[in-house]
Amino acid sequence: MLASYTDEQLLQELERRKQPPIKIVPVLVENPDFTPLIELCKTYIKEVSINGIEDDSDWRYWFYETILTAVYGKNIFEWINTVKR
Repeated sequence: MLASYTDEQLLQELERRKQPPIKIVPVLVENPDFTPLIELCKTYIKEVSINGIEDDSDWRYWFYETILTAVYGKNIFEWINTVKR
């Protein structure tokens, strides 16, 4: 598995792990726009009613992404990716 990474990538990751954890926590959006979430809900229900759902893992991710973006703003995943270890 490590063979798929260059030495430079591995060194960068080691340096990143030496850094102190980011203490800044995202702030809620003052006036969240839930329109994309509502539209996603409508699309999901329509899709389920027409085709049924066997595996909804993609839908779960889309809901997760849409909810966090609505509540914390479009840059929330940049923050999440910086604090993931």
